[in-house]
Amino acid sequence: MINIICKDDFLLKQIQSLVNQKEFHQNYLFEKFLTSLEIIIDNDQIKIIVNKKSSSISLPFTLDAFYSIVIDLSSDIKINLQGFAFYPFQNLLRNTKKKQCFLSNIQNIIFSLLVTSSDGIEKTQVYKSIWPNNKEFSINKLDTHLTNLKKKLKNEIDFNIQIKSHDKNIKLIID
Repeated sequence: MINIICKDDFLLKQIQSLVNQKEFHQNYLFEKFLTSLEIIIDNDQIKIIVNKKSSSISLPFTLDAFYSIVIDLSSDIKINLQGFAFYPFQNLLRNTKKKQCFLSNIQNIIFSLLVTSSDGIEKTQVYKSIWPNNKEFSINKLDTHLTNLKKKLKNEIDFNIQIKSHDKNIKLIID
């Protein structure tokens, strides 16, 4: 859940409505990596602040313009993992030698969920995050994507990961 900070109650309710319309809560990146969004009204503009980065937008504004600014401000969010940096909003992993690996959307969802689930995550939850409208669960489909992700990271940036599976739960192990 995104914590929206705004001193103007009317504006706060409007921004909350926009966030709900754009269904930020269904975007795994916002849910896992964006904890707060600060909004400040300044004359005929609002200032949007994410992780100490800010941008302004003139009033009135469109929902898409607001969303684009939030995505842009979130793009620098990174997670450090034993010599590697993961930028979830850029679908990017980079090693200390500046070699990088771009992840597909599915790979980014999988990696994001594994990175943020220190105790592991159920395979069904991962599957539903990737294919929410798929009624037929296929464990082989998910396993293929997990294998392809491991190979891609090893081949492109020499990043060795293991994905331990125990009782329908998977957990990321970084060598």
